[in-house]
Amino acid sequence: MNLRPLAIAVLFASPCFAQETKTLPQAPKLHFNRRVFFIGVSALAAARTFDAIETRRVLDRGGYENNPFFGCHPSSAKQGLITAAFFAGESFLFYKSERSNKRYLRWAGRINLSFTTEEHLRYAACGAEMRKCLGNGLF
Repeated sequence: MNLRPLAIAVLFASPCFAQETKTLPQAPKLHFNRRVFFIGVSALAAARTFDAIETRRVLDRGGYENNPFFGCHPSSAKQGLITAAFFAGESFLFYKSERSNKRYLRWAGRINLSFTTEEHLRYAACGAEMRKCLGNGLF
């Protein structure tokens, strides 16, 4: 019995079976809520802007900055650029967490953004009422 024709037939016939199309499973849909994203980023932008304005007012009256990224007496340009860079980074991380298919990652990003927004609002309010927060008679 000659197996050569059978081997050749199997060898050349196997690529023909590879051409069959199989139905692929549906890709998971992205859970991106634009309303939540834009509200969160807008709130963060407002809080950061309020904090930067109040920080600049305190610095102009002779105060100093405690954040090591800024230095003790940053210029307006340095303060603005560093604040914008941090805002862009936080917004990008919130965007990536909002586009996640995992619910816990979306909520972790939302919680992180809300804590960051609250922190900047608190710091700005503290800067606006410097005498009550520091209590050192500086102003």
